[in-house]
Amino acid sequence: MKNKRLLLTSTVIIVMLFVAGGYMFYVSTQPLGTYFVVDVLGEKFTMYVLDKETIQQATGQMNGLNNMHPIGDLDSGDGGFNQPWSWHMIPETVRMTDFSTELCDAEPHMLQDNLTYWLKVVGYYCPWSAKILSASPTPPQNPNSETQPTTFMMLPLTRIDRNPPNRIQANTCFHFNNT
Repeated sequence: MKNKRLLLTSTVIIVMLFVAGGYMFYVSTQPLGTYFVVDVLGEKFTMYVLDKETIQQATGQMNGLNNMHPIGDLDSGDGGFNQPWSWHMIPETVRMTDFSTELCDAEPHMLQDNLTYWLKVVGYYCPWSAKILSASPTPPQNPNSETQPTTFMMLPLTRIDRNPPNRIQANTCFHFNNT
């Protein structure tokens, strides 16, 4: 009787640990944000976005649903995702906007060429002519290189065209070629 109770208790504890461990693994493997490759007049940079509304707006811009452009605070270093540049937009600050001041509008090489000025004086970046090319849950390789892998991503849509033949289903898999 004592052995059966010990066996039952042990089994319950093992099952609970398995379930809890599986839940922790599930939670820890979920991407926190989305990486977007952005083209500014032929030059590309990568921004990492954490805010859910901003991810939806950036995805909408990529799919031609709005004309918003990114804006966010700058920091030195590539942030682990903005190669080959030695600057990046701070992920927690990145938003999409319809309007911004001309002071923060530039091409990526201009930030690189005058990095101290951009980091210490301007402090943020808002490229007006930005076009979002692709989205990915993992950092892309150097988006300025000639050979880029194709990115696949499931993206929820905020607008569904219900008129055939342009019907789009929510959570449709989009294919992006990063060339």
